[in-house]
Amino acid sequence: MAAKRATKRTVARARSDHLQPLYEKLESSEGQKLIYKLARSSIKAAQDISKCRSVKDLGGDLLCEDLAVKESWRSFFNELLNKQHEEVQPRKAVGADGVFIEA
Repeated sequence: MAAKRATKRTVARARSDHLQPLYEKLESSEGQKLIYKLARSSIKAAQDISKCRSVKDLGGDLLCEDLAVKESWRSFFNELLNKQHEEVQPRKAVGADGVFIEA
């Protein structure tokens, strides 16, 4: 237990010594610019970079604006999920899961 506490103290001191020049730099006039730079970099680091930013519409045109992409996905899923299923023919058996087999 004592070794763990000593290790934590050592790490805290090392971290404080490492960050002290940064804190002093932030106090200066050029530090104000650095604050905004650090904030911008942390925001960019937190963003998901794997998201799809462009998609093609039904006509094959590339959509890059966020609203156009969202509207394209909305119409796609609206059509997909609200499509009328064909009527099941009489005397067709259901599968083991209770769902009719589509031909």
